[in-house]
This record gives sequence, structure tokens and C-alpha cells, in this order.
Amino acid sequence: SDRDLNNEIYVTNTDGTGLARLTTNAASDTDPVFSPDLTKIVFASTRDGNSELYMMNADGTVPTRLTNNAANETDPAFSPDGTRIAFASDRDGGVRQIYVMNADGTGEIRLTNAFGHDERPVFSPDGTKIAFSTSRHGNGEIYIMNADGTAQTRLTNNGIALDDDPAFSPDGTRIAFTSTGDSGISFRLDIYIMNIDGTNVTQVTPVEPGDNIQPSFSRDGTRIAYSGNRDNVSNFGELNLYMINPDGSNLVRVTNGLFNDHSPDFGPPVAAPNPTPTPTPSGMTISGRVFTPTGLGLRNAIVTLIDAQNNQRRATTSSFGVYSFDNVPLGTGYFLTVSSKRFRFAPRSMEVNGSMANVDFFGLE
Repeated sequence: SDRDLNNEIYVTNTDGTGLARLTTNAASDTDPVFSPDLTKIVFASTRDGNSELYMMNADGTVPTRLTNNAANETDPAFSPDGTRIAFASDRDGGVRQIYVMNADGTGEIRLTNAFGHDERPVFSPDGTKIAFSTSRHGNGEIYIMNADGTAQTRLTNNGIALDDDPAFSPDGTRIAFTSTGDSGISFRLDIYIMNIDGTNVTQVTPVEPGDNIQPSFSRDGTRIAYSGNRDNVSNFGELNLYMINPDGSNLVRVTNGLFNDHSPDFGPPVAAPNPTPTPTPSGMTISGRVFTPTGLGLRNAIVTLIDAQNNQRRATTSSFGVYSFDNVPLGTGYFLTVSSKRFRFAPRSMEVNGSMANVDFFGLE
């Protein structure tokens, strides 16, 4: 999620309670996947410059770097026994291909060598197969191969459509994936399910505005978590997490906000929901967004918070114009200004008597 202005790893219960941040880094942490025993999380991070793979405990402690390459490693996936990790890398010629390594980062082996990007690998529940997405035919398609890279077989063949994000059901009989559908004309993404031989393709998410991507089966196979923006189409298309039954019933929203929550994976329950903190003199938050005169989020604007003693704090807006100040003392008057190379903004004054959200600024023509 980018709810703290850059991508970090979070956990939450399936009902949206117990939200907890696991990583705290100025870089981007993405693509989290739980180990089969639910004690570890492998993820991608740019904390050392380029995208590399890291492992940490399920509570976010002891992050350890697994790969060390000048290229970019992404899309990690554990084998069912937890001894291996499949991933995508562009280390050989700048084209992403599928690799596998031991869970400690040793023994890296290249599995695919195609003209086009191969990515999003995922092991079958018995560990004998790997499904992945590829652009080797120009559009996105789903392939399956043996875990050693042999017998690469095309499962989808949808013309100009985009098929991506494969995920095996726990019984190994079906694959959920993201697709623009048979025609690909609308370019609206939805969640689909098919048999592991590519037959019996069925749409899971309802036909409605918005995109639905990145499916992940629950451990018992009864639910699919995914990222979607069905409730934010009228805003800026921010992604939230949802759950749905494989037959398309019982759609439930899990997270709620004008941020991007994405790349879900099922893990253990969060032990105790985070209680609503009791306000303290240093515990308030001021947050909002900065918009252009036409209503688009403005990135890289500088928001300055000034107190009565002229002490100043600054925040830079995210790609969606979001800013936030934490630990703002209660009962104090503040002055907020916004500076941008392109637009002017009217300053705002306020007294902080509690956390304040939606303190927004709109550019002046």
C-alpha cells in the first residue's frame, strides 16, 4: 500500500481490522508473499537502489537481502515446501525472464528464455508446475511449465486481450487470473478462473466500471482476494482490497481509502486489531491532497506546516497529490501553505483540536 506516501508492506485481517505496517523505508516495498508455514514473507524492495528480493519474519522483523544484482528482481513466489523461490528478473539483456533459487538466495537458475517478458511466476500446490504470464506473443498470455522450465505450454489465446496475474487454487485444479476478456476491446480488467489446461474460462468479478487485478486464493480455496477500484472510479482510480467467492458471490470490500492497496496474499490472522489511539498532545495527524485547477492530484508539491513560533515542517505530495503530517500537537494554531512550480494556492489557517483529514488544496487559475 502507498497509504504512507510510498509503497510499504502491511497486514490486515480479512474483515479490514488489525491493519499493521510491517516495513518502514523511504524506498518502495512491494509483492509480499507468505511462506507456506506463514512464518516468513518474501518481497521486492528498492531500498538498495534497484529492485531486489528480501525475506523478513511475518511480523516485519529481520529483513534479509536475498538477491544482489544490478538488474531488477520482482514477483517472488514460494514453492509449496518453502525451499525455493521463483521470481522474475531482467538481468539477462533487460528482458524479464523466470528464475528460481533456494529460499536463502543461493542456487539461482534461469527457467525461461523467450522473446518477450515472462513474469508473475507461481508454483502449483504440488510443486511440479509453474504458471506465469508472458508477452512473447505481443499481448499478455498465461503459460504453464514444469518446475524445471521444460514443457512450456500456452493456456490462454485471446488475441489482443491481456491475461496476467495467475494464481493456483489450493487443490491445483484451477487458475485465477486477470484479463480484459475475450475481445480485449474495453481494456477493463476483471478476475477470471479457468481449469489448469486453459478450459472452462469463467468471469468471477461483476461487469461494472473499474478494474480488478491480482487475484489470490485463500488457503482453503473458498475465497479470492484481489485489488480493485470499483468504489473509486469517480475519484482517481485508487485500488482497495476486496474478497469474493470463486463463483462470483459474496463480494466484500476489505480496505477503504484514497490510497492504493494492492498485491494481496493470505497469511495468518492478525492477533489483535489495532485500537483507535487515544489522542495525546503529540499524536494528531493532518492530511489531505493537493489538486490542480482541473481536479487532478498534483505530485511533488511542497506543503509547509507553520506553527505560532514559526517552526516549519514540510511534506512532498505523492503521485496522487497526498500529503500528511504526523505527531502534530493539540490546541495549537497552524498555517498551511503549498508551493508548486506550476500553480498558486491559497494558504489556510487552523487550530488543531484532533486529527484532521481532507485538508485539501486546489490550484488557482
